Amino acid sequence: SKKLKKINPEVVHCHGPRQLGQFQASRYKKKLGYKLIVDHHDFVHPGQFLHPDLEKNFKKWLSVLEYKTFRKWMGHYILSKADQIIAVVPECKEHLIDFFNIESERILVNNLAVETSLYKFTESGRLSIRNKYKIKEDEFVLLLAGWFARRKRVELYIELLNKIKDNNLKLFIVGTFDKGYKEEVLKLINMYNLNSQVVFTGKVDRLELKN
Repeated sequence: SKKLKKINPEVVHCHGPRQLGQFQASRYKKKLGYKLIVDHHDFVHPGQFLHPDLEKNFKKWLSVLEYKTFRKWMGHYILSKADQIIAVVPECKEHLIDFFNIESERILVNNLAVETSLYKFTESGRLSIRNKYKIKEDEFVLLLAGWFARRKRVELYIELLNKIKDNNLKLFIVGTFDKGYKEEVLKLINMYNLNSQVVFTGKVDRLELKN
């Protein structure tokens, strides 16, 4: 509350409705007189628990209980104070309606997009990346870029690579992983003997990534 008073914002944008920081923002909204915008990135994944990242927790039952009680209550409180709720895909809107009991008309779907003005193909950029990673001209590159939580299902791409069985196909994985998840993906890569076809670059600066 002290930081909010010092900043004295006209608009506060909360990234998700399930954290204590967002809870504080919703509490002081009326007192400080700002508009509150909340976006939402969660949705139900078929065949998985409502929040798949919790599946690997040692005390899974406790995580489930916490998510479906306290987090649900807190999320609903935050969303109830929002002047605008934004879902990044239609499935997130469905989750807001089904799990948090939010009215459909309060939710705006603003689909995720790519900054096309930055990410443009150039022949020089293509050649520099191929030279850096020693990619041959007859090799086809599939790129995954972002932050990889378990719900991103990177293992599906490994399974696909194994089924295609084309040594000229390379999978580049650009970004960071949730704790322990990269090791699980590596285990699958080793099992299928795909080490020569999968490249982990780690985090890459967005200005370099545009090439």
